[in-house]
Amino acid sequence: MDKKTKKLTAKELLSRYRKGERDFSHLNLSGLNLKNASLGFAYFTGSNLANANLEGADLELSNFIGADLSGANLKEADLTQADLIGAELKDADLRKADLRGAKLEYAGLFKAKLDDAIIRLGNSDFVIKGKWNRRK
Repeated sequence: MDKKTKKLTAKELLSRYRKGERDFSHLNLSGLNLKNASLGFAYFTGSNLANANLEGADLELSNFIGADLSGANLKEADLTQADLIGAELKDADLRKADLRGAKLEYAGLFKAKLDDAIIRLGNSDFVIKGKWNRRK
């Protein structure tokens, strides 16, 4: 089966991660419930994670280059130093997410919810207050 069309279950992905696998690139992971999962240092390059529940997940230093995270729930997720270059985050919920050191170049953040997210600019950490980039 073509890797791009392979759909993993949350149970299968977590099992493979626990066994040491870290490359989950170009997979269909849309809609998976990975709430509070520990998936740091993993590669999701080009994967479809649209509408996935990653609330509270540990995604530190993970790679999401070109991934589709549209509509994903990333509330309170640890995305410290994650690579989100070119990722689609339209309508994603990033409230209270830790984005310190995350690479967000060319990321699509249209209608993303970033209230109380933590970001680093230079050597300073900032918390986004109020409604940011939430057009109706």
